[in-house]
Amino acid sequence: MLKECLMVSLIAAALGGATVRAADYVSASGMPLKSGFGECVRTGYWSEASEPCETPVVQLAMDDTPRMPPAISWHSVAVGFAFDGDQLDDAARADLDTLLARFEPDEVERVSISAHADRIGARQYNFSLSERRLEAVRNYLATKGVTLPMLDAEARGAEEPVTKCAELGPEKKDNAALVACLAPDRRVQIGVKGAPRELARTAKRADW
Repeated sequence: MLKECLMVSLIAAALGGATVRAADYVSASGMPLKSGFGECVRTGYWSEASEPCETPVVQLAMDDTPRMPPAISWHSVAVGFAFDGDQLDDAARADLDTLLARFEPDEVERVSISAHADRIGARQYNFSLSERRLEAVRNYLATKGVTLPMLDAEARGAEEPVTKCAELGPEKKDNAALVACLAPDRRVQIGVKGAPRELARTAKRADW
């Protein structure tokens, strides 16, 4: 009998275009009937006096684990200059672009710049030369979004050489062997502190 009632009810709903309502799911006693999963089970016992069968409320567990900030690291590069030169060449600009590409633009915290010169020439002249080199790098970084408050910059002249180049003849600009040997001293060292690009993106995705 129950099976026949169930079939009649289903056919009637299909033919009449009836919408299944929560209150249609009742037992013979008029009480809501549910499966072991909390779902309402359709029967043919529904009437106006039936108790409504409420849809089970599904609660999603929220992950309230604190998100760790992206790891902060330093990356650096040294860009070189021609003898007595203070202009960035294509190779130097490419090196700076590669360095900045390691970081998301809004994840850079600090940028350090130290500018140097080789030992050929007067001390004050070499200091001024290192200042001009520093300015060339700073101006280029400004075009990439690096602002003055982010910078720690210092010109150091010839005071911190990375070469020795001893016994190569006179300390003059026409001494080709010495000029070539001192090339690593004609540099600007740039360091960037921040969250590397991939780690920054991962941290942002985790916060969504």
